[in-house]
Amino acid sequence: MAAGSAQESLIRQGAGQLRRTVEEIIPQFLFKEVVKRWTDRVIVTALKKINWDNALVDEIVEVFEACSAIMEGHSHTEAGAEAPPTPTKLAELIQKTKDLIRRAKQVRN
Repeated sequence: MAAGSAQESLIRQGAGQLRRTVEEIIPQFLFKEVVKRWTDRVIVTALKKINWDNALVDEIVEVFEACSAIMEGHSHTEAGAEAPPTPTKLAELIQKTKDLIRRAKQVRN
C-alpha cells in the first residue's frame, strides 16, 4: 500500500478517473443514449426512455465537483484546497458513483 505523497498522487489520479466515469453517466444513462457522443445521430424515439430526476442530477454534480476538487489538473485557490485526500474519501466517492449509476440506469416505465 502506498503512503505519503505516493498515496496522495494515486488518490488524485483515482479521482480523475472517477470524474471521467461520472461524465459518462450523463449521455449513457441520464440521456439514455438519445444523443451519443462522437456521432451526428440523434435517436428521437429513445426520448421516451428518459426519466429525469433533478435530485439525481444534483448528486451527480456534487460527486463531479468533489472529484474535481481532488484531482490533478485543476488550479485551486487556497480557500478551495482541502487537506490531502484520503483513501476513505475516494472510497466514499466511488460508492456514491456506483449508486448514481444504478439509479441513473433505471428506465421510465
